[in-house]
Amino acid sequence: MGQAGWNDAERRPGSASPRLRRLIRVCCGTLLLARAAVAADGPAVSASPERSGAKANVNGNLAGPVRRQLTLAFRFAQERIRTSPTCSALFDRLGEDGVELLAKLRFDEVSFEKSGDSCGPGVPAHTKLGSHLVRLCPGFGVLPLPEAAVTVIHEALHSAGMSEKPADPRGLTPKELNRLVRASCSF
Repeated sequence: MGQAGWNDAERRPGSASPRLRRLIRVCCGTLLLARAAVAADGPAVSASPERSGAKANVNGNLAGPVRRQLTLAFRFAQERIRTSPTCSALFDRLGEDGVELLAKLRFDEVSFEKSGDSCGPGVPAHTKLGSHLVRLCPGFGVLPLPEAAVTVIHEALHSAGMSEKPADPRGLTPKELNRLVRASCSF
């Protein structure tokens, strides 16, 4: 009558195995929690509403994945700088307020055609020392969220005046600066 190995529950329309039902519940629950977390990430979390509303300033168009990742990473970085004294101290040492500096940054995407010039392997973004323009490489859009937030803070530190090797022989390497950001900002 039916295929071997199928039981009645598997052949009935609309029925699912207990394992599949659990998987569906877990996935739906995860999506609901994620939506709640995104909805909760607003002025209510902050003690300073005028500073919490800052959004990433974007020059031109960004590819969808890069724009989405920037939006999330910017908020994540902003919250870490605001709530972590060791994270905000990175900017204090340079004479800057980290949250205010983030609000001054402008983000632009390096075109895929030109990305080979400045977006080598493992380079998700770059900026010039003291510049408020951060250029995002195509790979930024696929970084895990914590790494994307580390990148935003890393580039903000360059904007604040922190140099790195090889341009500054006394500076940190990019990897060392990322480690410093991760440790100071609890990523």
